[in-house]
Amino acid sequence: MKNTPEYIGRKIIFKNMIISIVFISLLPLLMVFIMNIGRENNLNYLTFYKNVGKSVSISPLSFVLQLFILIATIYVIGGITGRKILKEKMNPYKRTFISLNLIWLCLFIIAMINEIIISVNNFGLTPEIIGSVTLAWLVYGFVLFISASLIYSSILSIFISGEFKRS
Repeated sequence: MKNTPEYIGRKIIFKNMIISIVFISLLPLLMVFIMNIGRENNLNYLTFYKNVGKSVSISPLSFVLQLFILIATIYVIGGITGRKILKEKMNPYKRTFISLNLIWLCLFIIAMINEIIISVNNFGLTPEIIGSVTLAWLVYGFVLFISASLIYSSILSIFISGEFKRS
């Protein structure tokens, strides 16, 4: 089982996703460090992480549910990616790029559904609430998600496709 293309694909995708999450999580520290150079009143290094922690503590079930769905998505898409690249000999960069964009699309849908659930919980179940939240996410969030997805996928696909070539 350990040498199946699906297993190899999942392992490579998970490893690179975790490394990129750690790297992205450390960026606020670097940004605050750069901003503090030459400043009289230094910024606090932990403000960003405290704010993220507050939002997670408001609805921990929502966070856990999003995390579980995202891990399941990475598991499924990682297996498909491994099979497509190693068995069917697809271009590793192209397939990885598509797979990472699919993961970002799933993340967008999960976040939008989570916001719909929170809004329905706060304001009641009406078509106007569902429509306004969906429209707001599509109008204000979709372009940002697509932009971040394209940048992230194009950069990370270089590293992941290199690992698939070595496998």
